Order: sequence, then C-alpha cells, then structure tokens
Amino acid sequence: MSVQISMQPIENLDEIKSLWEAIRDDHATRSTYFGNDFRGRRFENRFEFYKDADRVKYAGLCVARDDSRIIGYCAGHIDYQGIGEIDSFYVVPEYRSQGIGHLIFERLHTELSARHPTKIHIAVIHGNERALQFYKRHGFLPIGYKLQNIPNDESDLLTYTELAPADMVFHEQKMRKALYWAAKAESLQEAPIGCVIVHDGRIIAHGYNLRESRQDVTEHAEISAIRSACRKLKSWRLENCDLYVTLEPCTMCAGAIIQSRIRHVYFGAPDPKAGAVVSKQQVFDAEHNHQVQYTGGILADECGQILKDFFKTLRKEKPSHQE
Repeated sequence: MSVQISMQPIENLDEIKSLWEAIRDDHATRSTYFGNDFRGRRFENRFEFYKDADRVKYAGLCVARDDSRIIGYCAGHIDYQGIGEIDSFYVVPEYRSQGIGHLIFERLHTELSARHPTKIHIAVIHGNERALQFYKRHGFLPIGYKLQNIPNDESDLLTYTELAPADMVFHEQKMRKALYWAAKAESLQEAPIGCVIVHDGRIIAHGYNLRESRQDVTEHAEISAIRSACRKLKSWRLENCDLYVTLEPCTMCAGAIIQSRIRHVYFGAPDPKAGAVVSKQQVFDAEHNHQVQYTGGILADECGQILKDFFKTLRKEKPSHQE
C-alpha cells in the first residue's frame, strides 16, 4: 500500500462523488430522526455553492489515494464573513484505523487555518460518538445542539418509521428493556447494569450484573447476554446483532463484543472510571479484525441515576465500599 495525501483543485470534486454518497448513506442509517432527509440529498446540490464566488472565499479538497484509487477525502470552505467549515470527511472502511483520516483532516485543517478564518465549524450528526471523539482529539469541542423539527404529517412519520427503524423511539424501547434487567440486578444487591441483544429488531437475549452473587469477575451484563445470544443463534458470530447496555462497556466487555462480531453497541450512561468506548479508552476505534459501531447517551440520565442511587445507598450501609 502506497498512500498519497494531496490537495486537489476544487474542480475535481466529481472524483469523490461515490465516497460522498457512501457517507450520505451512512448518515441516513445513523441519524436518529432524519434518515429520510439524508437519503434525499444529492451530490450536485451539496457542493453547488462551492462555485458561487459571491458566497465562498476559499474552497479546499484534500484526498488520499492508494495508487490511483481515492480512499478518503476532506472538503471545506471559508465564506466572506471569515467563517470556515469542514463540510465533509470520509475514509473507505478498510483503510480506517491506519492514521489516514488524521492525515487528511489535518492537511485540510492546516490549509483553512493558513487563511486566518475567525473560527472553523464542523457539523456532527446526533449519536455519532466516534466522530465526536475524533474531532475532540483535533481540538474541536461541542458548543451545543442544533435542533430541527420533524414534520407532523402522520404519513411522513409512518414512512420515516418504515425506512429508519433505528430511530430514537426504537432505541429507547430497547434501552428500557435493559433498564428492566438492571433493576433485576439491583434487587439482588448487584450494581444495576442491564443488557439486551437485538437481532432483526427483536430481543433474543438479556443479561445483568451477577459478579457479587456468583463471585465471578466475568459476570458482567454484556458477557451474560452474549453467552445467551450465542446459545440462541447456535453461533459465536453475532454479526447481525446490536447490543444495548445501560452503562458504557468496560475493557473486558468491549473485547468480548469485538470477538463476538456485534454490529452496533448502544449504551446509556458513560463510565468515567472504567468506560472503554469513549471515557477512559477508545477500544472500538482501534484497528481490529471487526469494527464495532457505537452510540452513547440513550436514556443516559435514567441509566446513570439508577447507578447513583444504588451506590449512594450502598455507601450509607457500607462506608468502606469501593465502586
């Protein structure tokens, strides 16, 4: 592999059309509420404004090539108010976790910064924790949420539900099932962490923390649910399964999730002490033989509160207890 990173004339945008369409489709799948909106976007419309000299002061395109094949790109612009924006960024999946994305991003960022914009913006779709963590490592921090209303027409909402079943309502329903099993753990004086595994839209397995009851360090909710799902499907490969867990997975569970080929992990509350997805480590971002997608913050307040209440009560009963 011989990867070359270079700036290209903005007139060469057509070369990245297939990659842009790939990220559009990815956003349509990831988007909690606006999958249809992403699906309706067209490449020609997206970058038409780059040609408008009255609106765009500078437009930049950085591409990565493996020989003649374009494997990644980053595009951005600066307007006449001096505000920059990185508009689109994508690396072909098989080339990720090799530092290529960082090189493309930094090259374009440097080109924009050299023209002294007052600030540079990046838009990230809701729930894309992987992108947020990437941009944070490059010095970009979230300043708030941009919200948009969903049409009230019932037929539009029905179409949306049919085309994008992984909407927030769907995710919250599954996370509430995980919270049910977290409450089961709490009833056994275990740390209230629950998990469910979903296959083809249906829950096929569940698990909850039993570490104290069984005096077994591996008895985490995720491990229990994975074991159950493997028995249910009669396979250790859970490639078409998604895992919902009330607390950000630890290193052990993240490893088991990768090994079992789980497709997507949805977690509730972050774990600042031991979280291995975004908090203490970023295990899923490293290069592995299987890449796990992840989304955090599903019913985060509820998932976090049940843990806070449990440990608050436990500290009163056992002052020396360590979480």
